Amino acid sequence: MSLSKKELNWLRSLNKKKGRRQEKMYPAEGVRLLEEALASGCLPEKIYFAPSSLTERGKKLIESYQKAQVETISIPARQLDAVTDTKHSQGILGVFAIKTGDPEKQLTAGHRKILVCDRIKDPGNLGTLMRSAAAFSFNLLITTADSAETTNPKTIRGSMGSFFRLAIAENQSVSGLIATLRQNNYRILVAAGGREKAHNKLNETDSLALVIGSEAEGVDPLWEQEADAVLSIPTTVAVESLNAAVAGSILMNRFYKSGREN
Repeated sequence: MSLSKKELNWLRSLNKKKGRRQEKMYPAEGVRLLEEALASGCLPEKIYFAPSSLTERGKKLIESYQKAQVETISIPARQLDAVTDTKHSQGILGVFAIKTGDPEKQLTAGHRKILVCDRIKDPGNLGTLMRSAAAFSFNLLITTADSAETTNPKTIRGSMGSFFRLAIAENQSVSGLIATLRQNNYRILVAAGGREKAHNKLNETDSLALVIGSEAEGVDPLWEQEADAVLSIPTTVAVESLNAAVAGSILMNRFYKSGREN
C-alpha cells in the first residue's frame, strides 16, 4: 500500500528533534538495529517495510515481528527511501515510543554500575558509549542536560543496537542527579585529566556511577567537587587527550576486568 502525504510527512518529522519531542516517538532503521530491538524485547509501535528491498534475513525479521503481533505495513521502496535517515535502510523502518526512566526508580531497581554522560554532545560518541556500557555491564545510562538525544538516529546507529539493551534516564540536572546518587549510596567516580584523586578501595558490593564529560568542556565542576574518586588514563605526552567515547570505554573495561559486574 502507498502511504498518504500526511503519514509520509509524519514519518519524516521523526528524523528531527522537534518532531520526536512533539510525537514522543523515534525511528530506527536497518536489519541489525531491529534485530537487536526484538532480541531485547523492545517492540516498536509499527514496522514499515519495502518488500523489494528486503534480503532473506530482512524477510525473516518481518515474520518475527508479525509473530510478536507488531503491526507491519508494506510500502513502496521509493516511499521508504523518502522517509529514512540513511541511504541504505535495508528495506525496514521501526517507529518506537520514547520511554525514558526516572533516575530515582532506576537507581533502586538493582543497577549497581551506571554510566553518567555529562554534556556529551556528539551523537556518535554517545552511541559508542552506549555500546561499551552494554559490553561492560553498565546497564543504566543517564545523560545530563545539554547532552545529545539518546533517541537521535545517529546515536542509535552508533550504539549498534545496544541502545535497546540499556535502561536510560535522560536530560537530568547535575545537582539533582548528584543528590539522587548520594541518597542511594552510589560512589561517584569522575573521569578527568591530570592526577587521580585517591580513593578507598571499592568493595565488590559497592554501587558506582562513572561520570564521563565532553572533550571540549570536561565534566561539570560539581562532579569533581563531589567525586569519591577522580580517574585518569595515562598516555604519552604526544597525545593531549583521548576521545570521550574511547576514554569512557577504557574506564568501563577497567571495572569490568576487576570483576565488578552486576
